[in-house]
Amino acid sequence: MGYLSNQCSSASNDCPERGFRHDTIAVARCRAGRSYPNWSMNNVEYGVMNGYSTFPFIATMYAMGAQNFDLQAVKEMMKRVSVKHIKCKGHHGWANVDDYMSLGYVPVDKHGHGASMTLEYCIDDFSIAQICKAAGDSAAYSYYTDRAQNFENLFDEETQMLRPRNTDGSFLSPFAPNSQKGFNEGNAEQYFWSVPHNIDCLTDLAGGKQRVEERLDRFTSQIKNGWARRALLLVG
Repeated sequence: MGYLSNQCSSASNDCPERGFRHDTIAVARCRAGRSYPNWSMNNVEYGVMNGYSTFPFIATMYAMGAQNFDLQAVKEMMKRVSVKHIKCKGHHGWANVDDYMSLGYVPVDKHGHGASMTLEYCIDDFSIAQICKAAGDSAAYSYYTDRAQNFENLFDEETQMLRPRNTDGSFLSPFAPNSQKGFNEGNAEQYFWSVPHNIDCLTDLAGGKQRVEERLDRFTSQIKNGWARRALLLVG
């Protein structure tokens, strides 16, 4: 997600026209492939990586001024592919969207990265909501804003963590802050902070500002360069 933010900032701030081209290409690929691309290189969709990064990419570009594209078409395509699993050229799409919509999370017993997928999908929903708001679709804005709060369904009061859940509603066990099951390329403590769109709610769930500040200080007291199996800030 950090790479995505950097790309959005560079494309929109340095050259809004470049941002417009990115968004236009994304729409064209959606029309050609039936769904938005998620990880394309050299015009090939590889269908890898967690979540659906196209949505926050487009919403961020729009917020930064790259707005010379068909907003209504983008909005309608976002709505279409976020309620049904439609693959892009045979790859990816919004995987496990049925479970995400019915349960409010992606169960870890159905997808090994269920918890991190849920968190990224919440960011995707928030991004779609912003496009819907800009397009004047108030009903869709409310729907996706509400759906973006699904991260709350993962919060476990006992451990004060965002914890993977099974289809039957039970939390994954055994579990620890450095648990990687349910998370893609990271662990539970690292993914705890992946709620940029509603940090106030996360703070309230985790005991208030003072407790969360202390927790953040502990988390950032050591930095792990490379793959981290400990509950540390990961750089690299």
